[in-house]
Amino acid sequence: MAEAAAPRSYRWLAAPVLAFAVFSLTAGLLARHQPRSKGYFQLFFSDPIHMKAGFATAAVVLGCFQLFTAAWIFRKLPWKKPPWVN
Repeated sequence: MAEAAAPRSYRWLAAPVLAFAVFSLTAGLLARHQPRSKGYFQLFFSDPIHMKAGFATAAVVLGCFQLFTAAWIFRKLPWKKPPWVN
C-alpha cells in the first residue's frame, strides 16, 4: 500500500514571492521616477526609431550570414568551404 505524501511546507514559496516583491518595488520606483529629457543614457543613435532600424538591419544581416554559412557547411554552394566555416 502506498504511503500518503507528507504535506508540503510553505517555505518553498518564499523565493518566488520575494523575487516578485523586489521586481514590483523596482517597477513602482521606476514608474514614479521623472526621467530626464534625453533618457538614462545616450547611444550613437539620434532617436529610438533609428536604433530599432539599425538593430533590425543587423539581425537580418546576421540571419543571412547564418543561412549562407549553413549552406556552405552542408555543401549546397559550389565554392569550396573555407576552414573557418564549421
